[in-house]
Amino acid sequence: MSSLESLSTRHGVAGGRARAILEVNQNEDFEYHEPVLLPESELVPKSMRTEFEPMSKLSVFPNPAKDYTVIKYRVTPNKGMDYALLIFDMEGKMVYDQKLGYSEDQVTVITEKLSSGSYIAVIKSGGEVEESKQFVIQK
Repeated sequence: MSSLESLSTRHGVAGGRARAILEVNQNEDFEYHEPVLLPESELVPKSMRTEFEPMSKLSVFPNPAKDYTVIKYRVTPNKGMDYALLIFDMEGKMVYDQKLGYSEDQVTVITEKLSSGSYIAVIKSGGEVEESKQFVIQK
């Protein structure tokens, strides 16, 4: 477990997956199935592809989500600028908040405590919205 915790502080896919495994281990009732992400394959459904649109800073998949959603982000590191990932429900209530530590990474959000419906993932920096994407949770 300590090697997983150490790996979770790293940048990239390995760090993102380690964080996802650690998150899942905190809740023994949750059954997690690691998505196989092959962005170049045409066999992968569009909702599971990880490629970014040109100039896009945010990608959410699968969409619609069921037990989890993966939010992949890309920000330009800048001294004095803190980035955060926020998720809002359609009433404007913030349901998730996490500081972002790397310029490009992914975050796995367990949706167990969230209701079915539409949500908006937002990357915010210095009080300004950098990018947002709407996604759906269907249970």
